[in-house]
Amino acid sequence: MENQKVLIASHRGCFGGNIVENTLEAFEAAICCGADIVETDIHKTKDGVMILFHDPSPMRLLELPGLVEDYTLAELRSAPLKNVIGNRSDSYVTTLDELLTALKGRCLINLDQCWHFIDEVYDAVAAKGMEDQALIKGRVPYDEVVAWIRSRGFVPQFIPIITCDEELAQFDTLPKELRIPQVEVFVQNDEDHLISPAFIARLQQRGIRLWINALSLGGGIDMSAHHDDDRSLTVSPDEGWGWLIRRGVGVIQTDWTAQLRRYLDAQGL
Repeated sequence: MENQKVLIASHRGCFGGNIVENTLEAFEAAICCGADIVETDIHKTKDGVMILFHDPSPMRLLELPGLVEDYTLAELRSAPLKNVIGNRSDSYVTTLDELLTALKGRCLINLDQCWHFIDEVYDAVAAKGMEDQALIKGRVPYDEVVAWIRSRGFVPQFIPIITCDEELAQFDTLPKELRIPQVEVFVQNDEDHLISPAFIARLQQRGIRLWINALSLGGGIDMSAHHDDDRSLTVSPDEGWGWLIRRGVGVIQTDWTAQLRRYLDAQGL
């Protein structure tokens, strides 16, 4: 393995037991477990408050029908969130402002599911002087996101998502002014060009890290050619995370932050 630091992106924070995803407790746990980046999802309530919530519906975590946007913040906070076994936890819906206040200066933050109100999100980031912590992702076609970044003076950090070779041509047309710290790719098999030494070397020459999602989401979803969290935990971390690292991956998004950190530490990474 190359002696490089591999960054850990913690998916919705570290959650399980009585710690619920997308809460301050989950993100504090993620940092304690060694995350360099935390990923969170953002929705807006009926009264226009930006909150951390993944699902369009509050049914799974709050047993409320309909959509998140059908409820005010007070209504969503009328009861605690459900924990991993469906009991009431000690956590309530968290706002974006609370997250930014808690994590200022502590880690990178990938802000997801918020493109349709991205100006409001980024205004909140900028108001706290946290532009260098915020990561915004986008898929092809990139035109809309590039136009938005241009309107913000090319300050936002942008992570292009590339799902197949056919999308490389659009990646190559991105303006040089963009701040691109990482590129996320979806890998179908071990020989995929998007995880080839040539492609990774090309990114590294530009100071860009390759980001891979090692998430095991079920339902036939595979973003890392099965070198994922499941394989790392049930077969061998060398065959999962280790394989990705040996290929030159610089960021791994995971649901198992502590286990990945332990593995990286053992490898001197």
